[in-house]
Order: sequence, then structure tokens, then C-alpha cells
Amino acid sequence: MSYTQHPLSSAFPPMSDEQFRALVDDIDMNGVRSPILIYQGKIIDGWHRYKACLELNVKKMRMADWDGEDPVAFVLSQNLHRRHLNPSQRSFIFAELAEWSESAGRPSKSLQVASMTLEKAAELTQVSMTTMKAAKAAINAEPEVQEAVKQGRMSVTEAAKLSKQDPETQKKAAKEPKEKKQLKTPRQEMVPLEEYQMLETNYIALSEELAACSAVKESREVEELRKLQRALNSMTAARDQWQNKCSEMTRQNNYLSSRVKKLEKENEALKQK
Repeated sequence: MSYTQHPLSSAFPPMSDEQFRALVDDIDMNGVRSPILIYQGKIIDGWHRYKACLELNVKKMRMADWDGEDPVAFVLSQNLHRRHLNPSQRSFIFAELAEWSESAGRPSKSLQVASMTLEKAAELTQVSMTTMKAAKAAINAEPEVQEAVKQGRMSVTEAAKLSKQDPETQKKAAKEPKEKKQLKTPRQEMVPLEEYQMLETNYIALSEELAACSAVKESREVEELRKLQRALNSMTAARDQWQNKCSEMTRQNNYLSSRVKKLEKENEALKQK
């Protein structure tokens, strides 16, 4: 069975390619540490873990149903402050969650997102009132503009202004990167020749070490090591399971032995009478 990402989860920007590759490697070596949580038949937490498992062809994923009472508060606590988000991203995400909460008829009890004042929302997301107001307006922009804000390529102020334009103008603005002003190049300081040569030598040495590390990482031996690690993890889990069964059988055996001894004593007492 395949799953899609819940709107509350997709309100947050995706991992970078580098972060996702690191997650794939970690799951390949250590398995899924935290379960993938399902809400309303969709993934509310663990979307990237799910995609990593699909890439690794993991047959049995750690999944569980999320049964809390406040999904908005849950995704906020899981994502809002643990990611490196700029003010525009934080304010827009908060506004998007508030809109979902209101349209879905699931007001957030702990945060009261749907009825929260603009001032309180700005305080919670650590942005200015102006930014929070712009975020609420940016919700009405085209999906391409909203995605640009969530990925940090556009500010909510720009998105709010664009939301008043026609759809084609918005889509075009979302695709075209904003031109940045050319910064003046600071005046270069002169470096002594000996110091430059030493730095160059260190740079070459480090480059060679990095290339060697990359080669080892992609080698067949490392892949075999990963397979052995997965096999070891599986055998360790099986060993622990059997140890638990043995402990339980030992407890049952001790209990039955004590019962037999007690019955034997009672039988001896009856014979003496």
C-alpha cells in the first residue's frame, strides 16, 4: 500500500538533497528509528523516512496511527522550530496550517490557531506583525508562488503583492529567480609566498584525503559491510526475542515446580493423617 503526504506535513519545505541522502544512509545502516505516523490515511510525520524506505526497498516499515487530539499543534511542535526556517517561511507555514485547521473543522485546542489574533501568531512564530499579515495574504497566491515562499526563494511580502496579479504573472515571477545586487568585492590582502605555499600544500593533501574517503564510501567492501550490519541487526533482534521467550519459559517452569512441591507436601500430609 502506498501513501501520500498529509497537507499538514507538506506545509513544511522538503529536505535538501544532501540531507535526504544522509537520511537514506542512516536508515540503511540503522533502520527506521522513529515510526512513520499516519493520520486520515496519509503521512503526517515521517514523509522523508517513508521515501527513504521506498528507495531502499524496505519491506516492513515502522508505521503507526497518530491518535492525538490536536494535529496542528503536533506538526508545529515537530517541525516549526527544529528546522532552519526564515521568518517568511515560518509565518507562511503558520498561516497555511491555520487555514487548514479552519477549513477542516479541526480547530487547534492548545494553540487555538483558527481564532488566534494576528499579534499572538506573530509572537509564536517570532516574526513581525507586518510579516504575519503578509503571510495571511500570500495564502491566496498561486501554488507556484506559495511553493517559492516555502522553499525560501521568495518573501511573503513579495508573495502578498503577487497574489493581486493574474495567475500567469504570478507563475512567471515564481519561476524567475530574483536578481541580487552585485556586492562589491572586498580588497584582497597580500599573502606572503611561504604562507600561500603552505596553504596550497595543505589544500592538496586534504583534497586527496577527501577523494580517498569518497572512494572508500562507494566501494564494494562498504556495501558488504552495510549488508552485514543489516544482517547483524536482524540476528540481534531475533536473539533478543528468543531470550525473552526463554526468560518467560523459565519463570513458568519455576512457578510450576513450586506448585508441584506444594502439592507433594499436601499429599504427604494427607497420607500421615
